[in-house]
Amino acid sequence: LNLRPSVPHDLSLHVLGRCIAALGANSRPRQQQLRQQRRNRHSASSSTSAGSVHHVPYRDSKLTRVLREGLGGNARTVLIATLGPGTDCAEESVGTLRFADRAHQVMTHSRVNEERGGGGTDRATVRRLLAELERLRGILRRHGIDFEEEED
Repeated sequence: LNLRPSVPHDLSLHVLGRCIAALGANSRPRQQQLRQQRRNRHSASSSTSAGSVHHVPYRDSKLTRVLREGLGGNARTVLIATLGPGTDCAEESVGTLRFADRAHQVMTHSRVNEERGGGGTDRATVRRLLAELERLRGILRRHGIDFEEEED
């Protein structure tokens, strides 16, 4: 029986499990902080997350390097855990369920990235500055100050 070809595969899955465990441990203080903030909505102070930050070993395998953004980056990730219905697969199914539970505990905070327009102009900055300009013009109008808009 030659087990040599499965060693890198098993190592990658082991490292993936360690990454998920570390990300889950790092998410727990954040989840507790969010629950505390929901309870104390009227509280003006917000505490930083307590506890140590666990090292996530992304560099320990090629698989975790490839999945880095999906695991702990700015991405929405779906993990599908498949189970075998037979009794001979019971041990594997339990391990899969434990892994899926650890993966479920990982919190990611994804947000939409704003694209930069052609020529290096940041469209988001332009929109924000135009909104600020309109706000300032409104203040001037309310105070009865006339101004001339310049033509480009």
